[in-house]
Amino acid sequence: MDKLVITGEDFTPVLEDILSAGGQVSLVVSGTSMSPFLKHGRDVVRLCSCAGKELSRGQIVLFQRPDRSIILHRIRRVLPEGRLVMNGDAQVWCETISARQVIAIVAAVERNGRSLSCDDFGFRLWNWLWYPTRPIRPVLLKLGHVLFSRNQ
Repeated sequence: MDKLVITGEDFTPVLEDILSAGGQVSLVVSGTSMSPFLKHGRDVVRLCSCAGKELSRGQIVLFQRPDRSIILHRIRRVLPEGRLVMNGDAQVWCETISARQVIAIVAAVERNGRSLSCDDFGFRLWNWLWYPTRPIRPVLLKLGHVLFSRNQ
């Protein structure tokens, strides 16, 4: 499989061209806002076009902020008039965006040579269990960090 490496301002137009032609794009996760579900540098998300698809709670999407930064977060709520409440799994705060800012939907997560479809039961179960923890996530994440750092 050929790999195309692009950075910066060239990313969004190239991504949109590939997706509009029916292709998929794999993207290495960068950053920690989607921890613990997605880990920086370890996980790869497979992106597909969102054209003609209904956006719904629990989906992970790639969107562009007004400052042109590209963000990968989970939809927490779909509001009237095409607005979405977004939240990274490691965050306690949310932001509201327009559905027009969404560039792509995550179709699958690749980790350690295995692929987990976002339609998979395990993926949906994680979303269902993790969503209500938002107010106490900092404590859970710190506890997880302490526990897992002892095992290494």
